[in-house]
Amino acid sequence: MSEQTIDTTQFPQTWEELQKQPIFTGLPDLTKPYELTVAQSALFEVTRTRINERLQQVSRLLEGKKPDETKTLTLVAEIVEYSDLFYRELAKDKKAWETWTQGRTLDGLSEIFITLTRYYAEQLGKSNNSKTNPTGAVSN
Repeated sequence: MSEQTIDTTQFPQTWEELQKQPIFTGLPDLTKPYELTVAQSALFEVTRTRINERLQQVSRLLEGKKPDETKTLTLVAEIVEYSDLFYRELAKDKKAWETWTQGRTLDGLSEIFITLTRYYAEQLGKSNNSKTNPTGAVSN
């Protein structure tokens, strides 16, 4: 599905590890997961939900004997569109983001955004867990 693939044996645990993956070469600086504002965190959840819903639909379509290629392509394009709308707002340099994403294939972009979304989701979970004490109460 993509022109380059990420090493799935060890999913990146840090921003530096993420940037070392071939598909992220030259990735412009983005707001890190632990720096997201309340509004950005909420928009991330909306984006992540949209992506997951479409990935589930693509999976169901591909399980069929004769997948609907038009529907599959449309769902992948929606993943890319929703993701780009979110991540471009996190780019500290909007022009650098525009330049970095230009000229990439739909498959390449979908892999980038799906991986980036997984990274943000995992890092936000870690950030949230670090704010919870052993009794389960959230610290200030």
